[in-house]
Amino acid sequence: MKAGYQSYDMDVADINYRVDADGREVTDIDKSQPGWRQRYPRKWRLQKLQPLIEAARNSDLPVFFCGALRCQADYYYLFDRIALLRITPDAMIHRINTRVGNDYGKDEDTQQGLLRNLKEWQDEISNRSGVIILDANRSAADVMGDLLERVS
Repeated sequence: MKAGYQSYDMDVADINYRVDADGREVTDIDKSQPGWRQRYPRKWRLQKLQPLIEAARNSDLPVFFCGALRCQADYYYLFDRIALLRITPDAMIHRINTRVGNDYGKDEDTQQGLLRNLKEWQDEISNRSGVIILDANRSAADVMGDLLERVS
């Protein structure tokens, strides 16, 4: 985040890991097999996340944790506020394909999974009480300005 705020990218940090159907961490995944992302969903490591959240609570400025999981509702209790950046499928894929410094989501398999889940994720989050909902189909600067207005 370039506006002088601390942020954490939950998709690429050492905070997430994949699990099998029994909830055990899996590290040796054959990514050439179709559907591997569905079989091995991601979770966040609480032992890594909680100290970051505690430090954020001691900050004078908002701190942003950015990312999404299929089971993200399991973690909502950790955060003071949740924001949904509502976006169309085309705009999401364009943003992923044109961003610099993060290759997550640029492969076809990942994009298909993201597109499959986008509406469900957005609907699930937007139906929760107190969620900040922003139109993310605008410029990143406009979205950021609105977000900062809502959380400051």
